[in-house]
Amino acid sequence: MRKFLISCLLVVLYTTAFSQTTPNNLNPTFDNPAPPAPNAAAFAKFGNIPVGPATGIPQINVPIYQYAGKNNGLSLAVSLDYHEGGVRVDEVASNIGLGWALNAGGVISRVMRGLPDESFAGFLNTPYFDGATGNDPHNSPSFSPFVRAYNRVLDIEEDLFNFNFNGRSGRFVIGRNGDVLMIDAQKLKIEKEITPNSVPGGDAGITKFTITDENGVKYTFSAYEVTWLGGAPLHGQFISSWYLTAIQSPSGQDNITLEYDDTHINSYTTSITETEATDLVPTLSPGVLWSYSAHDQEVYGKRLKKISLPQGLNIQFIYNTTQRTDLPGDYLLSRILIQDPNKQLGRGYILQQDYSLSNSRATLTKVIPFAGLNAEVQDAPYQFFYKPYLPPRLDNHQDHWGYPTGWIFSEHERRIPHEIIPAGVGGLFELPGVNRDTDSSACRAGSLTRMVYPTGGWTEFEMEPNEAYDGWLTQYVSVVVEGPPYIDQVQSYPLFTQNTTPSYQDVYFTFNGEQPDANEFTMTLQPNSSGSCNGSCALRFEILQPNGIPLVSRDFTTIFGQSSSITFNLPTLVKGTQYTIRFYYTMLTVPNYSATVYLKWKEKQPATSHTIEYSHLQPYVGGLRAKKISDYDGISATPVSVREYEYKGLDGLSSGALLTYPTYTNTTRYEGLLNVSVSAGQTYMGGPPLIRLRQSTSAYDIMYTAGSPVAYRRTIEYLKNNGKSNGKIERFFSSASTGSNGNFPFVPATNATWLFGSLKQEVVYDANDNIVKTTTYNYTDKLMPNYSDEAVLHNFTSYSIAPVLYNVPDGFDAGYTSVKVANYPAIAFLYNDYLPMAGRTDIESTVVTERDPATGQTITTTTGNEYDPNYYYVKKKNFTNSKNQPVVEIYTYPADKVAAGQTDPYQDMLNRNMINPVVETEQQVNQVMQQKLSTNYKKNWPNNAVSILPQTVQTQVQANPVDVRLRYYAYDNKENPQSVGQENGMATCFVWAYNRQFPIAEIKNADYATVESVLGGAAAVSSFGNQVSPTDVAVKNFLAPLRTDARLKNALITTYAYSPLYGVNTITDPAGRTNTYEYDGFGRLKLVRDQDGKILKQYDYQYQKPVTQ
Repeated sequence: MRKFLISCLLVVLYTTAFSQTTPNNLNPTFDNPAPPAPNAAAFAKFGNIPVGPATGIPQINVPIYQYAGKNNGLSLAVSLDYHEGGVRVDEVASNIGLGWALNAGGVISRVMRGLPDESFAGFLNTPYFDGATGNDPHNSPSFSPFVRAYNRVLDIEEDLFNFNFNGRSGRFVIGRNGDVLMIDAQKLKIEKEITPNSVPGGDAGITKFTITDENGVKYTFSAYEVTWLGGAPLHGQFISSWYLTAIQSPSGQDNITLEYDDTHINSYTTSITETEATDLVPTLSPGVLWSYSAHDQEVYGKRLKKISLPQGLNIQFIYNTTQRTDLPGDYLLSRILIQDPNKQLGRGYILQQDYSLSNSRATLTKVIPFAGLNAEVQDAPYQFFYKPYLPPRLDNHQDHWGYPTGWIFSEHERRIPHEIIPAGVGGLFELPGVNRDTDSSACRAGSLTRMVYPTGGWTEFEMEPNEAYDGWLTQYVSVVVEGPPYIDQVQSYPLFTQNTTPSYQDVYFTFNGEQPDANEFTMTLQPNSSGSCNGSCALRFEILQPNGIPLVSRDFTTIFGQSSSITFNLPTLVKGTQYTIRFYYTMLTVPNYSATVYLKWKEKQPATSHTIEYSHLQPYVGGLRAKKISDYDGISATPVSVREYEYKGLDGLSSGALLTYPTYTNTTRYEGLLNVSVSAGQTYMGGPPLIRLRQSTSAYDIMYTAGSPVAYRRTIEYLKNNGKSNGKIERFFSSASTGSNGNFPFVPATNATWLFGSLKQEVVYDANDNIVKTTTYNYTDKLMPNYSDEAVLHNFTSYSIAPVLYNVPDGFDAGYTSVKVANYPAIAFLYNDYLPMAGRTDIESTVVTERDPATGQTITTTTGNEYDPNYYYVKKKNFTNSKNQPVVEIYTYPADKVAAGQTDPYQDMLNRNMINPVVETEQQVNQVMQQKLSTNYKKNWPNNAVSILPQTVQTQVQANPVDVRLRYYAYDNKENPQSVGQENGMATCFVWAYNRQFPIAEIKNADYATVESVLGGAAAVSSFGNQVSPTDVAVKNFLAPLRTDARLKNALITTYAYSPLYGVNTITDPAGRTNTYEYDGFGRLKLVRDQDGKILKQYDYQYQKPVTQ
């Protein structure tokens, strides 16, 4: 019996572009496009799931398909991705399942602030004005800019756009002049198209974005989604997202296209917010304004239907025909089909979902690989298991970050949280509210606990809540208060009668306080028995002095069911005196009765002042991180690989840092003006705050990095293999300190993601805790733009406003600084202006120290980088060679060629945003040039007048003449090389087919004109090359003249045939021997046959089974 056992240990080392520590080899070689012979498909991997370096979030996905063009520069990966950072209570499941996303293509989404930027009244159409103009009292109040913005007829804040496509992500804003500012600075070229009357209601909208990357590949986003926000009378409908519809090669000849269906998701509630405004001086004009807002939205959206790839394959996305029960109007994805060009072969994945999480939300349970157009053959599935007990959407039990809690509180409690305010607000340092602390157990609800692979192996995820060391989490304030302190006292007494005997019962308490103006007592009756009175009945109590004279007498008339309380005053108590409480049972008309009573009061102490301490410790932060990840092979009960994680600093405290902290409460001052005062030009006077504002959602943005509210400065990954230690990896990361949330009104958080999460140092230890390798990265930060330029400042200035002055009507009888003035039109505002901050972080130097375990000796290498200030790429690298001599590599790019006056074709490359190709590399030792490698580009090729492609590759050694080493003689219109060779050497020609995606012939020692002539001429070669899916026989017959024509008798010819869905079908070598490759329905190599049909190799992919089964 033979079993396949795959177990390996992956140590993930984080690298950055241009982080090599040795100089490049400048010996040019030709990248041969001919395919190698196929090998057995790698067994489906299990385990080794990477973990986010600075967040601790496992990066889980199910790969579906990956395309990478050999010469056209196009690529696309399709996968199902899961976010293991925790499930928020209000989270809406995607059409894959809760926590899952279909990664296929890309999207640009908008965070709208105010109005859509491109609308008639939007930011792009609102000229700059300063803050004083915004509140200009000389304008009619209804026409001042801030009033118009408050009433949603003017836009004073720029929207934030987020993009994610093909492994790229980032954010940008658009200035008033249309300039695009990349928040995460990248040299992407972003263009927009605004179309009048494109939004329901007749407003203009951005209907298309085009992003060109640094290699000239264009990404078009033209399938747009419209969102309707409930309760927004003006501009309630806006374009909220743009989906990727095409990826175009730099030549424009190859495309990946994405098609979408229209969807209509019915109105649903996304979140709930409670707000409360309270007068800080109740005697002035007592008042509270409370509101409850359900945020609804309706989406006219898009769902991915089909992806068409250059080699003729298409990927179809098939959805259920019945609507989802958790999101009416939407449909769950049920199948992904990858189909060959002839629609005869196919494979794919079936998705199975249920509604097991919180009994209401779509939950992905299985992904089943299948073969055949109709899933005739199914493989073992991926399976997913989750932590139960996720509360329903919109449930009140949420922590500060929206994750589930199990804290018990009344269902009638509001969402505004309990708070400690260290600076105080209106004389209060503690405000009431619900417990919104993170619950270390409940916050895991809904998260993935186990992932089973088709191999039978599985991975178990042991997650834990985030932690951080931050003052907001360890709140403490000590306040000295004038006046004596009071001590709370409470006594409890059991009451019991049997057949109405005795007639009364005495209990006692001793008063030990100073004599106050009044002593307030509360007596609470908690019945222990149930029943009803025969007629009316009551339980009377009296409090008696030592001489028997009563001080108070009260009756409880509700003696069954719920508890009841009576509050009363006893003004003449004497310190140190014992008093009697007498309960009379004669008024009870029930034979037996049992209850417990509680007496509560405060006792004044003799001091003249006292200290009150307020403290609140929150040990956890919302969201999850990996504690332990265990990989099992499906054979042994012992995990083959275990990784455990620690998130502490060198001081033993949590190394986590909050990016921002929630802010729920702030103060302001409201004022009201009568019409006559408004007409007279009177404006906001200001003064001490008189209003307290509270809300249930943070008034200040809560920032996340890679989906986590915490970034860790230091982590340790402990590695075990088959139960034995395999060492550990210690990592240190950059992290910005938590700053102030600013002043009211709050502005959006400056989410400078490039300032945290960068790997600063990595230390690798062996099993004996010896350091094996240390890598240290030093960074340089770049901030932009230059706001000392007034034009740039005005271009991007936005305002956040809050109303403080209201136009109250004649006869208004509440105080003119009361919270009640907010019921009337706002006419003046507090404001804060803000600007977007952009930037990036690049590696300035890398220091690697490696230790020889045998000798203990260490070797240290240092590499330095210098960057172009405008294009961000590496311009120079500094090394030290084995002779301890300084080595410098200098890189030249198209922009440098243009700057030097060589514009053809390099200016055209810049125009197309083809800025990244290195056209020249020079190595210097001790500032003396040693060798140089140059690639010369050309435009206007005979068969391709559009593309800009390499023509020659040349080298130069020291002062010797330039030597042309490689020459490209011809390309086709899809940028595939047709003829290439060493200068003055043998040329190699290629013939392409399958829509010119694959080479079908490699001919060495021949010129392309002859090859083309042998095959029937240029038209015949072009026509056959454009065929998307020729048969193997057709390919063989078309290429047959290559082996028989005398003009190619000295040529070495290798030919190929393909299945676009699976790979190479046949390879015929120069001797005419053909190997045939056969695949199973899942695209895995099954058989290799020789020219006589005999089996050379056979592969069996049964997991954990004998090959005979």
